[in-house]
Amino acid sequence: MENFLVESNIYFEATAAVFGLVLCVFLFFDRGETRFEYRILTYACVLSAIIDVVTMIVTQGMAGHVPHFLIRFLNTVNYMSFGYIAYLLILYIFSYYQPTQAVHLLKKVFLVIIVLFTIPVILNLFFPLVVDYDEEHKVYVHGPLQLTIGYVIPLFIVTCAFISIIVHKKEFSRKQRAALYITYVLVLFSCALQAVYGARFPVAYCGAILGVYNLFFSIESPDYRRLSELILERQQAQAKTEEARTAKKEFFASMTHEIRTPMNAILGMNQIIQSSDQDPLILALTEKIDRDGNELLSFVNSVLDQAKKEQKSSPSASISSGREQESKMEVKKLTYRNMSVLCVDDTPMNLRVLEGIMRGTGLEVVSVLSGEEAISKARMRDFDCIFLDHQMPQMDGIETFHALKPMIRSTPVIMMTGNSGVECMELYRAEGFSAYIEKPIRREKLFAVLSLVMEGGNAWSASTSI
Repeated sequence: MENFLVESNIYFEATAAVFGLVLCVFLFFDRGETRFEYRILTYACVLSAIIDVVTMIVTQGMAGHVPHFLIRFLNTVNYMSFGYIAYLLILYIFSYYQPTQAVHLLKKVFLVIIVLFTIPVILNLFFPLVVDYDEEHKVYVHGPLQLTIGYVIPLFIVTCAFISIIVHKKEFSRKQRAALYITYVLVLFSCALQAVYGARFPVAYCGAILGVYNLFFSIESPDYRRLSELILERQQAQAKTEEARTAKKEFFASMTHEIRTPMNAILGMNQIIQSSDQDPLILALTEKIDRDGNELLSFVNSVLDQAKKEQKSSPSASISSGREQESKMEVKKLTYRNMSVLCVDDTPMNLRVLEGIMRGTGLEVVSVLSGEEAISKARMRDFDCIFLDHQMPQMDGIETFHALKPMIRSTPVIMMTGNSGVECMELYRAEGFSAYIEKPIRREKLFAVLSLVMEGGNAWSASTSI
């Protein structure tokens, strides 16, 4: 016994076991601050190191003085321990994943593997399939399954755990991945040394204990856990804030569209009446509708601007309803003769408004109710300009525009939209539209934008300034 203690290198494993016990005591009294799977993994590593030390002392130092079955039993448990540590390691890694059906299935697969691993280990108690000890020659006798049970299956499970970290890297922070990678390297390196030197240099469980210490100081310490929880809470709060911001943005965009679309019909039809009826009473009533409608639209714009906390120019605030501007448009109307426009909108009333505004200008107006119909018309003939609504079912305005591009070449396309704001303008400009007009569509604005587009001028300034 004395010669064994002097000649062996058991002190590495014994020292690791002592340090492991210190960590176990800490984890036992601080159970609420670490993962359950991590604590079980640590306890298993330390217990395995202790069993390894006891096994070497009994096997090599007390052989001939204890029953041979005890020696075989201790060596059997010792070989079994490494496989179970590998299994607990992969369960620890799985604890970071969302409890999906795939993860649940993987847990079952590795449970089956560890059960199949256990069967020949238990049989080793009666038949030396894995390991035995020759007391007469004082050497270990390796069975036919020694490499499979002692190294292949445990390292296979550990490597699967490593691959799992790579595949599910989004489930971990950079620091967590680094700590797990280092643990894998420590376990792999210690196993390699153990395989080369065998019982002369027992370090396998030493590497495992170094690995759990690395995990503790890197990602399982109470301070790190609390910091991780605070970071997670902050990220969740930011995600909720972003969701609320997105929902608010979508709500206001929808509300803007739903308000502007009927207002477009009301004010548009009112403009048609103004231009076609000279009865003083009718004109007075239409002017009243026009004035009140614009005031309502201005109020809606102000509410939306305040809610968005952005400064936007309100289309109705800058529109002049005076006859002076309309008279200027009369000059432009003369230039539209023998020109054709395609109007695309899924709301029939909006198309009637456009047709009414353009009546008497010399423009040939072709109206369709969908993007698919617009594409069909564009295949059959050329147009000088296309007015395209944004929010349409099945194929919206932007999708329709991109589908039309190969057919229309340089034909200007003007977006009509119930959306407003700088973001919308930048979106339509980036997509390649020639200009855009906010609903409700005003006669003077439509002709100003149309004139600039047809003359090749900067229609984007007209889109926002009139």
